[in-house]
Amino acid sequence: MNPCTLLLVVAAVAASDASTKDPATVLSTLDTQLRAKLISGVDDVVAGHIPDAVGNSIGDVEAILTPTFKSMTKNAKGNIDDDDLYYVLQRFFSQQHGWTFGAFGQGTIELIKEKFSSHREGGFALNDIAVIAATMQHIVKGSELAADAHTVERHNEGCMSKEGMLFDMELGQSGRVPLSDFFHIAINEPSHLIPDSVHMLRANGALDEADASNPKIITPNYMASPSNCLSHSSLFSICCPDGCLQLLSHIEAAVGKDASAEELVSFMEDAPVQLTGLSDGFVPLQLVRKLRDMTSFNGGRVPLHGEAFAQWLHVVTPQTCVLPQGRTAIPSQEALDAEHGSANGKMDIEEDLFVEAAENPAVGRMPSKDVLFSVVGTMIVAGLLAAACRRVVSPSKMAA
Repeated sequence: MNPCTLLLVVAAVAASDASTKDPATVLSTLDTQLRAKLISGVDDVVAGHIPDAVGNSIGDVEAILTPTFKSMTKNAKGNIDDDDLYYVLQRFFSQQHGWTFGAFGQGTIELIKEKFSSHREGGFALNDIAVIAATMQHIVKGSELAADAHTVERHNEGCMSKEGMLFDMELGQSGRVPLSDFFHIAINEPSHLIPDSVHMLRANGALDEADASNPKIITPNYMASPSNCLSHSSLFSICCPDGCLQLLSHIEAAVGKDASAEELVSFMEDAPVQLTGLSDGFVPLQLVRKLRDMTSFNGGRVPLHGEAFAQWLHVVTPQTCVLPQGRTAIPSQEALDAEHGSANGKMDIEEDLFVEAAENPAVGRMPSKDVLFSVVGTMIVAGLLAAACRRVVSPSKMAA
């Protein structure tokens, strides 16, 4: 063989070999293999072939899922509909393992849902969801993509360190950090904080620009953003623990799906301050009224898994609960009246869903009297029912 030809052949083989070892290629292959295993595993379960390891965990998984399942809206057969399955699964995996599904993972769940529902009619019962969750948990944890406990522990420690730094820089306990302070620490001092661009912060819903001259980081939204996730594969990432899910789980267990405004207020005021963040021990009257507004549009109950209640939780616990996007600030009632005219108590125009917490310390829970800002988006009251029932999407899921 001609020496030049031989060199070309050797180079081609080397390049081919290198491509098979390229990290991105390897990861993509592992993703594809894991996806195939997940779908095959569900096929086996549907056919009645449940591995012992999965079968032994179904009871524990079902116990964890029970409060959330009971608090969900059911169809005529007492099951949840297809559209709610993803929400319940994401809640479970996020809370138990810190997993947030990427677009590839969401697509995989859709395939799993279709395969399972083709053998079931009338939605998903609690045991159905537990079987799916236990199967997925077993397969993912046994795959090459599973992160070891030490890696997850170090990641969570890093999350706690970042969160602590942000708390130290916050304006009062507002869940807001001046953007200039954030960048100063992230860029100039050794820290775990990642100096995302303003564009990225905005895209991830982590930027409060109510005051354009003084934008602020929204602490829980920043902590939930993809930059703080351990990107493990295109199926899922390992993200920072979400303290709001723990709070929501306690609410679900305590009041269930038919929660009245009074029951929710009673729970929030009686629960440990470490869980609710209510250092004053009471829910301001204005926020009680907003809960009642939600019930008036929803058969006397508060939809626990809707966007409106998630926004309400952010106002009550701004350091812990993500502010759903939408908008990150509400105009004052005076501004709304100037734009639309006073509603005189009638619910037929756009009004602010929540209060300006900083204007009066007795009304809002703003420890710093120097902090003046509004939180949470406006909502058209006529459309409150739809918005209140709309599922919450986390920043990391939005960007996936």
